[in-house]
Amino acid sequence: MRTPTAPSVPTAAAPVALRLLRLARPRMWPPLIGLLLFGWGLGHWTLAAPLTGVIGLLQLILAWTALHAGALWLNAVRDQDDGPVLFGGPPDPPPAAAGPLSALALLACPLLAAPAGPGPALCALGCAALAVAYSHPAAAWKGHPLAGPLTNAVGYGGLTPLAGYLLVGRPDDPRLPLALLGCALTMASLSFAAMVWQGPADAARGDRTLAATHGARAALRAARLCLALAVLPVVIGALLGLFPRLVLLGAAMLPWADAPLRAWQGAAAPGDPSAGPGRALLYLRRLGRLCLICLGCALIDYLWDDLHGRALAGRGTAWAPTIPELEAP
Repeated sequence: MRTPTAPSVPTAAAPVALRLLRLARPRMWPPLIGLLLFGWGLGHWTLAAPLTGVIGLLQLILAWTALHAGALWLNAVRDQDDGPVLFGGPPDPPPAAAGPLSALALLACPLLAAPAGPGPALCALGCAALAVAYSHPAAAWKGHPLAGPLTNAVGYGGLTPLAGYLLVGRPDDPRLPLALLGCALTMASLSFAAMVWQGPADAARGDRTLAATHGARAALRAARLCLALAVLPVVIGALLGLFPRLVLLGAAMLPWADAPLRAWQGAAAPGDPSAGPGRALLYLRRLGRLCLICLGCALIDYLWDDLHGRALAGRGTAWAPTIPELEAP
């Protein structure tokens, strides 16, 4: 005989701390920290540098954790979602503390990043300011057809990996703009994909997102276009010899990464809220695997050069820019 399960606690009756944790969507945190780690790893790779900046990285992880929580709490206060959201569970009404705590978390973000250096601190300040502009009613960039995705592209795709990079690398590295542009366009693609099923809810709030004004398929077309453009900086860098030529194998897998979006666009009801988050997560997983494949190609290139006694990592590419060695701490 099956033991009856206890009834679940209604969302609104859950403890405030639990509701705040749910609203922060913890499953979004690892990909965000992964962007910091990507920038930090790129800084090591391009200089073929020994491991450095670990304490600074931990400080940035704390800062971006505060950024993540503050941004999502502020967004929850504004949106008052009653439908499915990406990485979220059942609709969770924000407690009264969410607004003040979001302000404290966003103020804390650049302060926590400051010990890591002025560059990372400025990146943190920029991300916090973008979070306010994205969700605060006075600006509400989230409700604009392009300002919302652009905010995510600049904040998460540009400033976040740049903060990690500046712990090790140098801003005069010609590889840096190509890498950041690819990250930013990928984040723009995810931003368009995340709005596909929210068009009716956005329109009801008065937001003019692309999904609200032009429908689900228009948002998916934008997501697919940004994905295609995101591969170009990687391809250009590899062809020029700034990145290992082997990463072209990963770039060739673009149709595989795009397949979930293509199938979603061809679905009978692409804006169906019940299926939207699942389809977006499938796309995100494909992107994550594609990034791992490209990193794996770079690792194979590194090991091959090491085996043959050649210059390593960014010092061993076909075109190795002249960048001063990392200064000793």
